[in-house]
Amino acid sequence: MAAKKFKKSYVLIPLAVIVVAAVVVILIVRPFGGGGAVGTQYLTEAITRGDLEKSISSSGQLEAGQTRSVNPVPSGEVDDVQVKVGDTVKRGELLFRVEDEDANTAVTEASRSLSAAKKQLTAAEQGLKAAKKMHVTTAKEILEQQQSSSLSGSLGSDTGDSGSVGTAAQLSTPSAAEKKAAKDQEAVNRAGKKQQVANAEAQVVSAQLQVSRAKSTYADAVETRDERDVTAPVSGTIVAVNVKDGDSWGSGASSTTSSDSSSSEAASAMDALTSSSSSSGSSAAVEIADFNNTMLLAVGVTETEVDLVNVDMKARLVFDAFDDLQVEGTVVEVAPLGTLSGGLVTYQVKIELTEPDARLKPGMNVTATIVLDSATDVLMVPNTAIGGDADSGWTVQVAPDGDTTSLRTVTVEVGLANDSYTAVTGGELAEGDVVVTGEVSADSATSSSMSLGGGMMGGSGMPRTFSGDPNGPGASGSGRGSSGASGSGTRP
Repeated sequence: MAAKKFKKSYVLIPLAVIVVAAVVVILIVRPFGGGGAVGTQYLTEAITRGDLEKSISSSGQLEAGQTRSVNPVPSGEVDDVQVKVGDTVKRGELLFRVEDEDANTAVTEASRSLSAAKKQLTAAEQGLKAAKKMHVTTAKEILEQQQSSSLSGSLGSDTGDSGSVGTAAQLSTPSAAEKKAAKDQEAVNRAGKKQQVANAEAQVVSAQLQVSRAKSTYADAVETRDERDVTAPVSGTIVAVNVKDGDSWGSGASSTTSSDSSSSEAASAMDALTSSSSSSGSSAAVEIADFNNTMLLAVGVTETEVDLVNVDMKARLVFDAFDDLQVEGTVVEVAPLGTLSGGLVTYQVKIELTEPDARLKPGMNVTATIVLDSATDVLMVPNTAIGGDADSGWTVQVAPDGDTTSLRTVTVEVGLANDSYTAVTGGELAEGDVVVTGEVSADSATSSSMSLGGGMMGGSGMPRTFSGDPNGPGASGSGRGSSGASGSGTRP
């Protein structure tokens, strides 16, 4: 049975070739539309209305929007490492500890010093209170004390004669000299109290200063001790762990820092995510990447196209890993300096994704289409149908009802153009008009038949080309270089 089938197929092949050859010969001899120069065929296409877009495309890899490098301040032995590469952590979550006995000793000593300073302050405040309450003996009290003392002495020596009454009367009235002496003593007493209060106040101020210094020392000691518990400064994904239990951590490490991710950092992050070992490309104890809130894509744009790209332009992103996923990004940076590689100069363009899809990870391959310009609901004419130049005017050849034997030339005004189509903004053209896009020569049976077949399938063959102005339709953003400029026209 197999042999019979083989023979039948073998016989049918020549018959098929003969039929195709006959059709090709007929088409070569007979021009499109039933007219025109013998041996010349016209390629045509109907004008459509739709949305036109001018864009460039380039590929790259996703990066985390931001990375944090975590470096504990205290020195000591690493202990109780809680995380590994790929783990998701929340802000404040414990990463590991650094055992440091010197830190505990410093806290104990600082606490003792603070307690002693507080006791000294309490004693100084009590001394000030006592100084302020100290009684000052007045001149009147001094005189009364003197009189009382003198009277007691006189009464003790009284023998009962009549002269003692006069002596008591004399003691009741102090002399001017005694009054002056009493006032002077009162002034001395007041000055003494004032000095004691001032001294007590100075002791309080000094004690307060000691307490303040002790508090600061204690707070610093506690902070250093507490930094042994190294926690996540931000929420994110662990992309590097460079410590393990038992490691010694040096005292010269810097505090926790942050930096925007670069291409090399993103590559390191990707390596870390796909490896069970810690990352060797970073000196930080732990690195945390945030690619849940923002992600970045760095793509290369050629020197012939970079001037077309501006910050805040939108970009459509598609991913090799997910056929059903397309997201929008925004251009956030255009590098001012280019990179030369293999004779080609490219400029890095960074595109930001906000609130990225949960499936996306650093290192994934992405193709970005940066939208340079767009127009909606416009007449779209194939670029190969437009001739002329900016000086003499742009023209198209219209085939009424598709008849190429009676072509008429129409002057048009053009607008936005991409690699395939140009928006016609003025001229006697309408949707559905048939325009000539190229010619097929039948001088050579072989080449003509190939061109003719291509023309019938979709307009290839010998396309019409623009003449004159290099900045005419389709000339700008024409898709040269590695970034691959492109354009699209959406028909309703």
